[in-house]
Amino acid sequence: MLMLRACCCLVLALMLSLSLGCGGGSTIVPVSGIVTLDGQPLANAAVTFQPKQVEGNMTPGTGSGAKTDANGVYSLMVVGTGHKGAVVGPHVVEISCFTFPKGADPTSEKPGAANQARNRIPANQSKHEFTVPAGGTDKADFNLKTK
Repeated sequence: MLMLRACCCLVLALMLSLSLGCGGGSTIVPVSGIVTLDGQPLANAAVTFQPKQVEGNMTPGTGSGAKTDANGVYSLMVVGTGHKGAVVGPHVVEISCFTFPKGADPTSEKPGAANQARNRIPANQSKHEFTVPAGGTDKADFNLKTK
């Protein structure tokens, strides 16, 4: 009898933890992919996934982000938690890759175009939508173009 009670408590605790998940009831799954610009891997790009609000769900979960490596590959981490992945469901994805012009001094306090960082990604290519599947994905790829 004691063994049955312990098993029931364990199952109940497991079901409760699965239903709560991370981020207020949101399920977190692994998400990774590759970002390219004009067919070439885009290194040092910032990739952010923000869950979209859908009808009846005013708090869809915490956003995720990552930085691409030299091969344009990224793996998302949930902001502020240390958990790998993203919330299951639809997201707004933003990609940016800021660089300074040749000869710029990013530490300069002088304002001016010569010292301002520029986003290598055109405005019409920086925002996307992506639906994170329940099983996660390693194919959250974004092929961006400058023209």
